Amino acid sequence: MRTLESMVGNEAIFPILGKRDFFNHAGASPWPMPAIEAMRRCVEDWGVLTYLGEGWFDRIGKLREALAGLIGASVDEISIQRNTGDAISMVAGGLSLRAGDRIVTAGCEYPSNVYPWFNAAERVGASVELVPEDRAADGRAFVDEDRLIEACERGCTRVLAISHVQWTSGQQMNLQKLGSFCRERDIFFCVDGIQSLGVVPLDVSKTPVDAICSGGHKWLMSPLGAGLLYVRRQWIERLRPPSVGWASVERPLDWSIKWKLQASAERFETGTHNLAGVVGMLESIRLLNEVGVERIHARVRGLCERFEAAVKSELSERGIDMSSSGHHDVVRWLTPRENYRAGGASCFEIGPDPEKFATNLDREDRIHLAARMGRMRFSPHFYNTEEQIDRAARAVGRRLAEG
Repeated sequence: MRTLESMVGNEAIFPILGKRDFFNHAGASPWPMPAIEAMRRCVEDWGVLTYLGEGWFDRIGKLREALAGLIGASVDEISIQRNTGDAISMVAGGLSLRAGDRIVTAGCEYPSNVYPWFNAAERVGASVELVPEDRAADGRAFVDEDRLIEACERGCTRVLAISHVQWTSGQQMNLQKLGSFCRERDIFFCVDGIQSLGVVPLDVSKTPVDAICSGGHKWLMSPLGAGLLYVRRQWIERLRPPSVGWASVERPLDWSIKWKLQASAERFETGTHNLAGVVGMLESIRLLNEVGVERIHARVRGLCERFEAAVKSELSERGIDMSSSGHHDVVRWLTPRENYRAGGASCFEIGPDPEKFATNLDREDRIHLAARMGRMRFSPHFYNTEEQIDRAARAVGRRLAEG
């Protein structure tokens, strides 16, 4: 059994440790060696023998089982998808929306959780309301759940679509509150999970969500082109897949054209999977399940808190007191302070050119953070070390102080 402690700083499992101080897991994660090795075996075997080699197709069912275990779902509620946008489009196109229906989401959502809803709405004459991001008195950014609920109470709202964790602020949304509201009113509650799965615990047997859509290439540390769609069992029959193929029907290997959609979430799978991606994703999910997402979240939040404190300390040592009104524009922290309200990232504003800041940090210090929407985003994973965190904080603090 692999433990969290045995993997922290373990370059044999996470070779990125020998290349960069990498803190952009909210963007795209490097793969652990078990995933790399499994994909290499799959590619080499398939390239020589195709399906005559090892039983690689067995990994598809095993991946559904691993994903179900990750989020507390039943296997029949899991569909393997390519990415978040595909999964959301499958849901948005499968709902029986009508003219006058309303879809509510946040104005700061990543486009993958907005464009499919615009597309579905325009087809039938429905509408999409974007609830704007707010700022607290201390400058922290947040989407107000009460404003989302108020928006849902207007007109004929059929869908609330929200990210579990917001991509530019790191805010963790209160799914229990939002889901309970939606469940009482039969509003479909669709959650974009790409910024949370793998770093924030989520148990769908206890949390009232109807669908979770996610790619695997961020916190799940999986290959691009491998993701998931969870659909609550009570909604599977109510969604009509907008795209179908041979894999969508009962008895998919019976090619005599017997048309009946699968009763499980496999109805949302159209055909042949990205097999190498499935193989790699399975190994990454197994690793995360062994460590435990609760432990991962606690570890990552501790690293984020350490980073914020170390940056402030570095600035203080250079004569910049962040409590002084004259220095508020040097760095402005955006992610909620409470761990239960935060995902895996620490987001902050630094001034006019975060892209240049991130580029120089990577090129000159070999420390990789991301610049997104005019903000900086620091997103470590559980295997990063305290030494890496301190090194990053010193570099960020020094560059901030130097202007």
